[in-house]
Amino acid sequence: DGILLGFSVLAIWQYVEYEKKNKRINLTFSAIFLAMALMAKGPIALIIFLSGIGTNILIHKKWKELFSIRWILFFVIVIILLIPMSYGLYQQFDLHPEKTVYGLSGPSGLRFFYWTQSFGRITGDIYWENNTSYFTFLHTFLWDFQPWALVAIFAFVFKITRIKAAYLGQSNEEFISFGAFVFPFIALSLSKFKLPHYIFPLFPFMSIMLGHFLVEIFEKLKFKKALLIFQFILMHVFYLALVVSYFYFFPVNYYIVVAILILGFLLFYYSFFQKAELFGSKILLISIITSIVFSFNLSIYFYPQLLEYQSESVLGKEIKAGKYSNQKLFLLNTTGHSLDFYAGKIFENIKVENLNNLTTNSLIFTDEIGKKQLISSNKFKIVKTYQDYPVTQLNINFLKRSTRKDKLKYQYLLEKVK
Repeated sequence: DGILLGFSVLAIWQYVEYEKKNKRINLTFSAIFLAMALMAKGPIALIIFLSGIGTNILIHKKWKELFSIRWILFFVIVIILLIPMSYGLYQQFDLHPEKTVYGLSGPSGLRFFYWTQSFGRITGDIYWENNTSYFTFLHTFLWDFQPWALVAIFAFVFKITRIKAAYLGQSNEEFISFGAFVFPFIALSLSKFKLPHYIFPLFPFMSIMLGHFLVEIFEKLKFKKALLIFQFILMHVFYLALVVSYFYFFPVNYYIVVAILILGFLLFYYSFFQKAELFGSKILLISIITSIVFSFNLSIYFYPQLLEYQSESVLGKEIKAGKYSNQKLFLLNTTGHSLDFYAGKIFENIKVENLNNLTTNSLIFTDEIGKKQLISSNKFKIVKTYQDYPVTQLNINFLKRSTRKDKLKYQYLLEKVK
């Protein structure tokens, strides 16, 4: 999704440059970047691109652009660049109907990549479903877009109020950012399977709308003082959250995190109450200071301790450090993406019926059910027990030290002894 984010923005930027300068090199780069975005995550890249460009064309009634010959050249470049990947998908899957992938028997690699994995989540072509609400991405946005989330809502409403003037030809304001955010956001919200990072590629377009809004309110509108005070009060929530965390969630591991908090908070107040505005408007400065302080604490203090409860990460770091280097490790009844990442290698899943084929000293990383199966066979012993919690689904009872133990599950590392 990070790659999709970068190439989607680059594609739209180069298309806008083409409209301004009418240079084919910009159109060519736009097509290249769109092809890269498509290779990263499939047709969602095309949805973002066409939603942005199409919305701008419709609002400004630039009907001639819809039928411009430029689109033929544009999509010819995109298609040519997609041919090698598409051919690879065809060879790997379409020519092998005997394969089973994600529970799908004999799937077409081309259909899966260009349709099923994206649109299939809406139409039901694929069974992926995690019972998420239609408002999941709204909640995600309110958390991930901090400390700008609430101001961004004002920016979004402000953008909507500008549509009429643009439609009537009274404004040349761009609506690419609006379309590239709104319609993909709706499409993703309709999906039956959602993960928080799916909307990250839309954040740059909201950022553009937010930037435009801030420029407008500081140049023309009268309620900028009220918005400044609102943002000033809101920023206190982040400092308060860190203080609460120090006392109730995780112990302070480095004094520097407290020092940064205190210095940042003092600078935050100084920036707000001083008369001359440093480095631009106060609302930007106090938000940036808060963001730096909060992010520093998350990176140095909060997440390192949180990840101690992601058992796969802990084991992966142990392996990377040289522990269990002479033993083969297999996974049973569990996934190992974090384990693979931190260990720097990929570990194989094994089925219960194949356990007898393992050599003595082989290691199995498994859950509670797997542990009981292995122990009952009298052929395995527990090497280590790991505390485990799905750290992407934080819960107040887990965060609180006093109730954390009740929310924990356990993963086990076992060794074959017979």
